[in-house]
Amino acid sequence: MNSAGKVFPRLSGGFGFQPDGNDAVTFVGVGRCSNKIPGVLGRGGNAGPPAAAREALAKCVNSFHLHELISYQPVSRYWSFQWYEFGSYVVLSALLAWLGVWWILRH
Repeated sequence: MNSAGKVFPRLSGGFGFQPDGNDAVTFVGVGRCSNKIPGVLGRGGNAGPPAAAREALAKCVNSFHLHELISYQPVSRYWSFQWYEFGSYVVLSALLAWLGVWWILRH
């Protein structure tokens, strides 16, 4: 969520950076970075981009004033969820067993 309260949906591939040329970069799913990113992304091998590029990318991310919202279920609901899950597996197992017996007897 940005400072204006706009929520960005979670992308299937997550957020990332895409070079636009001439050291310009787009923060995929969010917008274009206002600052220049030195060097070309993706040429750092396994080590990642150089320190100057990492700092510029961090500045880009910070310029969007993004906040991560995480919600958790309270601990008191843990066993309720465990029983719901267990019950759904028992029902599914019973249905599949019935379907298997029905299929065998019919054919």
